[in-house]
Amino acid sequence: MRKNKQDRPKFEEPLRNPEPILPDATFRLLPEEIQAIFAAAQKAAWEALQSFYMATQEAGTYTKLSPRWLEELRVLGGGPLYLKVGKRVLYRKDHLDEWLAAFQCQSTAE
Repeated sequence: MRKNKQDRPKFEEPLRNPEPILPDATFRLLPEEIQAIFAAAQKAAWEALQSFYMATQEAGTYTKLSPRWLEELRVLGGGPLYLKVGKRVLYRKDHLDEWLAAFQCQSTAE
């Protein structure tokens, strides 16, 4: 029996750029040099966070596995370690690499 689209689980959205820490009005009061430093630091922190944590969809792309399969592995066990932050599921890149490395083989006899 085929499930309705409403019954299918929805994939988590990829991480989005967060709201600025300072309100725009306050930010504009800072000297331009400070604004540039502040903006660069926030951008660098965001890029580091994005490269370190991945949503299920991104983890599926990274591992070349279906995001749905990663969801199944969360239920069945045996999948990569993940973080549960509220409703969001996040995977760390190094955990995905370690999990994939466990499947390395040298011959078909293994």
